[in-house]
Amino acid sequence: MRRVMFAVVACGLPLVQILNGGTASTCWNNLGAGRTVDCNYNFAEGRTILFRACVGEYGARKIIACADFKSANTAN
Repeated sequence: MRRVMFAVVACGLPLVQILNGGTASTCWNNLGAGRTVDCNYNFAEGRTILFRACVGEYGARKIIACADFKSANTAN
C-alpha cells in the first residue's frame, strides 16, 4: 500500500474529489479561507488515481463545479 495525502487549502477550491478505480472519495475543507485540511488515503502500489479540485457547499455537501481530472500513479 502507498499512503497519499491531499492537502486542501480553502482559497476558492474547498474540496478535492478522488477516484481510485470505481471508488470515489471527497476531501472537504470546512475550516475557511487560508486554512488547510489534510486527507490521508492508502492506495495499492502501481495504481493510477484521478483527482480534481472542486467548489461546493459544505453544509449541503453539494458540489457546484469541478476542474478536469488530473492523474497520478502510486508506483515508486
